[in-house]
Amino acid sequence: MNKEQVIKALSDMECEIAEVICDISRGGSVVFPNESILVSLVSEPSNDDLVKNNEHWYWCESIDDFNEGIVYGEDAAREAYCNHYVSDFKEVKEFKTDF
Repeated sequence: MNKEQVIKALSDMECEIAEVICDISRGGSVVFPNESILVSLVSEPSNDDLVKNNEHWYWCESIDDFNEGIVYGEDAAREAYCNHYVSDFKEVKEFKTDF
């Protein structure tokens, strides 16, 4: 999936928090496979107490926050002066619980 496909999938979801599974890379190599990025789809999710923050790479407050804050691809990382970036979006699903 590319970033636009992920944003479309997030926009179509009917839950309060979505989970995006992806690979995080540095310098062209995957360093953190199958990481989780959470995206709040409502302003105040009722199930945010089910999240263990240390179990996720990042938590975006909205789809716009995801779009602006998540760097996708090595070229974008170079332009943004980032060391780590998303190299592959694998799955978008409803977040259930970390417990």
